[in-house]
Amino acid sequence: RPHRRPAAVDMTPSTLLDGSLQLARSWVSPVFLSTLPGGRIVRGVQAVAPPRREGSPLLFVGNHQLFSLDGPLIVEEFLREQQQLVTALVYPPLLNETSPLDPLPYPFPGSLDLFEKYQAVPAGPRNLLKALKPGKAALLF
Repeated sequence: RPHRRPAAVDMTPSTLLDGSLQLARSWVSPVFLSTLPGGRIVRGVQAVAPPRREGSPLLFVGNHQLFSLDGPLIVEEFLREQQQLVTALVYPPLLNETSPLDPLPYPFPGSLDLFEKYQAVPAGPRNLLKALKPGKAALLF
């Protein structure tokens, strides 16, 4: 059985950044494709086998696009289609109260709230091992 969405994750936009992600989704219209065991490509992530509680974990590795807005869009897609929370591993300085690029507004205002909403953790060896327990899925860029 896949890791089900915790009750604490509310998919409705709650911050300006959260609302901006919804707007970005409508502008860029991301398309997710996955491959069924027989090789047929289907729209969406439903063909990505959810990890089983006793089975092997899943690790998704990506290369950022869209000013790093792709990470939350991927997490949302798995929540929407599979009710599976994918643990996002985030570059640790982005979780600080002060931007590592201050005075530039990056990460975007509201990022900390979004990271908290989707239960993101700082990227690092220990957190990666925790995220890769049987039945779990992790996203690393």
